[in-house]
Amino acid sequence: MGGGKSDAHISSWLTASRVIVIVALAALFAVSVWIRLPYLPRAMQWHHEEGTARTLVHSAAWLEDGPTAWGYMLRMNLNSPGDKYLGQGALYDDAGNQYYYSLPPGHPLFMYLAHRVVGAEPSVRSIRHVNLALHLISGLLVFLIVREVTRKLPYAWSATAGVVAFGFYIFSPVSLWYQSNAYTSASAVMPLFVAAVFVAVRAYRPDTNLRVAGLAMGGISLLMSYTEWLGPAFALAVLLLALVRRSDRVARALAIGALVGSGLGI
Repeated sequence: MGGGKSDAHISSWLTASRVIVIVALAALFAVSVWIRLPYLPRAMQWHHEEGTARTLVHSAAWLEDGPTAWGYMLRMNLNSPGDKYLGQGALYDDAGNQYYYSLPPGHPLFMYLAHRVVGAEPSVRSIRHVNLALHLISGLLVFLIVREVTRKLPYAWSATAGVVAFGFYIFSPVSLWYQSNAYTSASAVMPLFVAAVFVAVRAYRPDTNLRVAGLAMGGISLLMSYTEWLGPAFALAVLLLALVRRSDRVARALAIGALVGSGLGI
């Protein structure tokens, strides 16, 4: 009888603690949005917002005839004759279309597809709103990484550490800006990078299915490499870890997944 009451008390305490954690995470992110509210409606300026501008340009071009018509390449002009052969030192095709080629096409393509799913046309404000969602996702993944690393500690300690890490990430100046007003390849790749780190950390649990972990790492690495050059660099880092730790089955599975995924993305 007493054991049942004790179990019920512990279960009730854990439920209340989880609610407190969720409220804390929501409150921290709400404060970060409140801090940025004055900046979200304003026009684009020179604070590294060329990524947002290029995303709008690529989206406008893709809205004309779809991204598949040009092999998902980052076209910089519309189809009207007056938009052909503009700029200097650019990469053109035979029809006079100009292309951006310094980065993979993932970050503008993902933003374009996110808008198409909800039937909206990309705008400066809507891109910033999606960017805020990426900020929240990245922060939650940081929280989960810390919870995973500290899972052997009492729940209160582990959850507190996760909330603190979430707060540090959410309020770091770089993420405050690059995952709100300035949408760049770094903004888009960050949740993928943090997700890859989470998969790597989670893979070291004794009950982990290494095949699933390798596939997850491969899928994330593919998207990372299609978004930013951080993807191939990350795959190389995982490979080096596997080479250093030759007897580590987990590191080998992750390295194979990362290399295959990155290769497909490139």
